[in-house]
Amino acid sequence: MHFFNPPQIMALVEVIKGDYTSEETLRRVMELAKALGKTPVLVKKDFRGFIVNRILGALFNKVFWDVHLGRAKKEEIDAAAKYSARLPMGLFELADYIGLDVLAEIMRILSDAYGDRLKYCPIIDELIAQGNLGRKTGRGFYDWSAGRPNIPKELAKEYDASEFLVVAVNEAAWIVMDEVAETKDVDTAMKLGAGWPKGPLELADELGIEEVVSKLELLFSERGEEIYKPCPVLKDYVKRGWVGKETGRGFYVY
Repeated sequence: MHFFNPPQIMALVEVIKGDYTSEETLRRVMELAKALGKTPVLVKKDFRGFIVNRILGALFNKVFWDVHLGRAKKEEIDAAAKYSARLPMGLFELADYIGLDVLAEIMRILSDAYGDRLKYCPIIDELIAQGNLGRKTGRGFYDWSAGRPNIPKELAKEYDASEFLVVAVNEAAWIVMDEVAETKDVDTAMKLGAGWPKGPLELADELGIEEVVSKLELLFSERGEEIYKPCPVLKDYVKRGWVGKETGRGFYVY
């Protein structure tokens, strides 16, 4: 059982089925989670990152490299996350909340598991070396000494939020392709575990899967980074004409 912090508030529990987990054990654990007042989602295989951390890890990876390579400023990305994508907080703000030392370990684990697609970005190493671990030490990407950082809304127009949203969709599609979780469970996990207003696969169906693939292919052609290479599931759905709400079928049937 993977609870989310703070566990007394967060409703989500990821229930991970191991290679030798019996159906009876799985049933009892799911019932236990419900008895605790939680919403369990089934992770069908013990893959690194499970659902939420794997998708968030892809997002952190993408935006960390954007700042590290000088493509954008952290405030622009966070403004786009909060005010364009309607996420609960900016991604660098969230990194500070998690703790940069903790996040670095997560990112290394994901990099080891998924290779160049989630290639580790060293942007946080210097901050960690300086003892700036985020909110808990008063400084990380932001200065927290006066409270939560102010992220100007007008900066949202300086960064295209669709860049990290299509990365989230892509990693969610890989989770489905790897048979780690069902579509609905992926979306439920992101809504309850990360506070997203819509799950990434719901979002894909709304945007149009062909548009997601087109954006990913454009970014991959420009940058050559594996994180932008479209998951085969996305390309297969486009080939079949299953591109979302507009056609009555995508990740969901309408």
